[in-house]
Amino acid sequence: MAKLYVCLLADTEDNHPSYMPGWAKFGTDYDVKNVVPRFEWLNHFDELIDLFEKRRFLVTWFLRTDLCLRNKALNRFLPYLKKLKNFGIHIHTLEWDGKIWRQAIDKKSQVKIVNESIKIFTKTIGTAPRFSRMGWNAMSSEIMQELERNKIILDCTAVPGYSSSGFFGKRDNILDWKDSPRKLYNPSYGNYKKQGDMKILELPISSKEQSHIMYNDFFSRIYDYIPRRLSNAFLPTVISLANRMKIHTHSNFMISPNWNAESTFGIIDSLVKSVREGNDEILAGYFHPCDILDPKTGKMNRPYLDKINRVLDHLEDLDIDIVPCSAYDATRRARI
Repeated sequence: MAKLYVCLLADTEDNHPSYMPGWAKFGTDYDVKNVVPRFEWLNHFDELIDLFEKRRFLVTWFLRTDLCLRNKALNRFLPYLKKLKNFGIHIHTLEWDGKIWRQAIDKKSQVKIVNESIKIFTKTIGTAPRFSRMGWNAMSSEIMQELERNKIILDCTAVPGYSSSGFFGKRDNILDWKDSPRKLYNPSYGNYKKQGDMKILELPISSKEQSHIMYNDFFSRIYDYIPRRLSNAFLPTVISLANRMKIHTHSNFMISPNWNAESTFGIIDSLVKSVREGNDEILAGYFHPCDILDPKTGKMNRPYLDKINRVLDHLEDLDIDIVPCSAYDATRRARI
């Protein structure tokens, strides 16, 4: 019998940056060279972990490590490693430009950041990472090759059909996954978005059909071009308008406090249809654990916890065989 293998991926890092809308009070300041990451959300981490364990959904936790934070985040996560069980590395390709930390565009800089980040992870944890997810879903052929060179066997960064020229004055969220496969694949050495003969596997985040992507990313593509000084004012308007119109401004499966839970249901249901037709499928979705913190009050974000439960409820109510598992186990067990 065909099955739906469900793997949840967590970008496990510090509080969101203070330049993000709503995070001025509790966000980490990325406008200083020596960043002091904030972790108020860790006060609620045990409850978040317990939620998934009680409901028997496995999470692969990607732990933030890069040249900006170095091992500052990892050291905070060390006490949780036994509870996390499945974890990999989460790298933001940030570099200091003299004024702010900004996403690196230069390929040599990207390679250096990936290589050094994996060294920091290995030294701090005591073992090398085998799985990765890049910050902002950023990728290049050079990054993919460096991940493979460092013996990463599975990357989970791809967001098929989605691209962005950058947010917040183009300091981050620069990515291009247009025309990339929607199912598990081995990338090409010359083009990370194409099927090839690399050893590393790429597990894409589950997404809407190609025909719907332009519509659902309409607001995001406008947002790419908004100057930084207008970003904080514009994004709340985008969120409010998109939710009223029942539009998810991301074409991929992301559990976000900003977007309605129903926006993920269409992605789930499209895979359910394929399973009913006799095909194994992998549902891969991601979220940010730091969103468990309400950035206005500094307390537990109960509505976000409720939203996660609604997504899990929807999965449990399906009339097909679902198999919660880690990202790696999904790639080994699914007949794709």
